[in-house]
Amino acid sequence: MIWLSPCVALGLFIYGWTAYHKVHWIVPIIGTFFIGLGAYFVLLYLIELFGSKGAASALSANNLLRYMGGTFLPLAGPSLYKALVYGWGNTLLGFLALLFALPPVLFYKYGERLRTKEAVVL
Repeated sequence: MIWLSPCVALGLFIYGWTAYHKVHWIVPIIGTFFIGLGAYFVLLYLIELFGSKGAASALSANNLLRYMGGTFLPLAGPSLYKALVYGWGNTLLGFLALLFALPPVLFYKYGERLRTKEAVVL
């Protein structure tokens, strides 16, 4: 997940800047391939992380978040693409995807140091 989740952002960048009538139709399809590839490996990571006992719960929580995004993003989508057009609108979504891909990298790099720190007493 850590190394393939930025594929979603890459796919959004490719799709956004090639979704015009002057570009060959296969190029935006390649962008959506990268979006699907990144999303697929995030699901595989959830299954591997929680094992056979918790995978169903993890996937259902992931589906809940996806469905909420699928509910509310179309409300903002038309005004987003009207103001920014496909290129800049998908670039904004790509940068958001990169922003969401950053915390797992930071936890991977600095997680051991955070776990071994002295416990906080409340």
